[in-house]
Amino acid sequence: MTKEKEVDRIQTDQPSVLRRGAMGRNKYPEQTQERIVDASIKLFIEKGYEQTTIQDILDALNLSKGGLYHHFKSKEEILEAVREKRAQYAADMLRELVQNTKGTNAKEKLKKILYHLVTNTKTHMFDTVLTSQANDPYFVMGALQTAVNQ
Repeated sequence: MTKEKEVDRIQTDQPSVLRRGAMGRNKYPEQTQERIVDASIKLFIEKGYEQTTIQDILDALNLSKGGLYHHFKSKEEILEAVREKRAQYAADMLRELVQNTKGTNAKEKLKKILYHLVTNTKTHMFDTVLTSQANDPYFVMGALQTAVNQ
C-alpha cells in the first residue's frame, strides 16, 4: 500500500473497519465537556444566554455539531452544567475557606469568609450567567432541586 493510500484503522462493534482519515474516539470526554462549558460561560457573559447560539459555541471551540451533541443534548443542558459547576465550585470554596481561614474568634473568621465570598471574581462570573435565567421557573426549580439534593 502506498503512502498516499494509507488508511487509519478504527475499532467498531464489528471487525476492524478501514476508513480514510478516521479521527478515532476522544480519549478524554471530560476535558471536552469542560471546554464546552468554559467556552459557553465566556459566550454567555459576552453575548448573553439568549443571544448565544450553538453555532457560536461550535465556532469558539472549532468543534463539530456531533462533537457537541455527543456531550450535551441542548443549550439548556449546557446551562445546567454551568449551574452545577458553579454549585460545586462554591461548595468546594466554602469548605476550603472554613477549614483554612484563621481568625482570633468565630466572628472574625466569619467576616473573613464572607469577605472572600463577596469578592471572589470566579463566583461572580458564574452568577453573571445564571442570574440571566432567574425569570425561568424551570431553571429556578432545577437549581432548588439540586441544592436540596446536595
